[in-house]
Amino acid sequence: MHARLDHLVIAAASLAEGVAWCEATLGVAPGPGGSHPLMGTHNRLLHIASDAFPSAYAEIIAVEPGRQPSRPGTHRWFDLDDATLQAGLAQHGPRLIHCVARVPDASAASQALAREEHAHIDRGHLLEASRDTAAGRLEWQITVRDDGQRLFYGALPTLIQWGPVHPTDSMPVSGLALRSLPPSRRSAWATCRSKPARPTSSRCSTRRAAPSRSNPKDSDPMLSLTEIAWFALASLLLALTPGPNMIYCVSRTLIQGRRAGLISLGGVLMAFLVHLFAAALGLTALLLAVPLAFDAIRMAGAAYLLWLAWQAVRPGGNAPFEARVLPTDPPAKLFRMGFLTNLLNPKVAMFYLSFFPQFIHPERGSVLLQSMQLGMAQMASSAAVNTVMIVGAASITAVLSQSAGWLRAQRYVMGSVLAALAVRVALTERK
Repeated sequence: MHARLDHLVIAAASLAEGVAWCEATLGVAPGPGGSHPLMGTHNRLLHIASDAFPSAYAEIIAVEPGRQPSRPGTHRWFDLDDATLQAGLAQHGPRLIHCVARVPDASAASQALAREEHAHIDRGHLLEASRDTAAGRLEWQITVRDDGQRLFYGALPTLIQWGPVHPTDSMPVSGLALRSLPPSRRSAWATCRSKPARPTSSRCSTRRAAPSRSNPKDSDPMLSLTEIAWFALASLLLALTPGPNMIYCVSRTLIQGRRAGLISLGGVLMAFLVHLFAAALGLTALLLAVPLAFDAIRMAGAAYLLWLAWQAVRPGGNAPFEARVLPTDPPAKLFRMGFLTNLLNPKVAMFYLSFFPQFIHPERGSVLLQSMQLGMAQMASSAAVNTVMIVGAASITAVLSQSAGWLRAQRYVMGSVLAALAVRVALTERK
């Protein structure tokens, strides 16, 4: 079904901040907009239509003070109720968060995507809304999930179907025209050029990566220490969760000593780098967006976790810190096995895909550089936790091995946790 870009969504902590940002960044004030009682938001609109995008406009949107969505249990659209997004807007200012695609029949398009084999993309309900304008009554239908989430963190557009009147029909010409939507680091906001109606300015670019000197902080791609600290805390919780990486490193330490454990950890950290670059370059998101690839990873990960659970609870199985007899391996194999154990761990890919978009700000510049900052924090957390486990493994084993009941409890607790994780991974859905 034919679809084309309808408008860009720029979120702001308040509508006043959004208007000020537009004036400072683009040199023009947005035109009038309206209120959305259905969603508890309000907006201002900016005409940016061009030959390439004949009906394009920019919507500067914010939560309307004192208003809640009129439908009980419904979250505001475009993730505007997300605390992390709102904190980022308050700290760093307005930014592009999404785009909306116009289709001739939103209902048919949504149903087609839901029926698509292996896709099952849930775009949510098709809501009907309207408001009066100078050009006539605006009527539209738009896909909105009850949780307000953007699909694939905004990578897939929301669908909209307009009635006989479109917002650009009565929108004042701004002198700006949308030329393209540059990918990744070039702040997807748009490169724009002046129309002949404004000969005083031959070209402009709204890329936040190259701001004016009056606001130099916008060009700094470095994340703040507070942002990195929050991400490091989340990474620490991941590292403290018993998983394949910890079990393998500790097992090798108990058999071959601390040096073997640290070599195995080196392989684990190298695999983190692969996951990191995959996430930063968008390969992880692409992989998880492809239905068959996602299902393959999901089921393989679940099977692996079930196998680990069985190894823990089967007759004669071992607890994580129980001494056991295993063949010694050369350093190259230790490193390789540590690498593969982490590379095939779906929890890591899921973690990067879930958390990176919450902390990265494309409008500041290099997404890759910001991803590297977060990745280094995550790797440092993992290295610290696993190093402590490796160094203390022998001492822990000496204490715990004195209690047969504790060793037995370890096995069943670990087996239950791994089995529960396997079920959770197997039931994970793409959104």
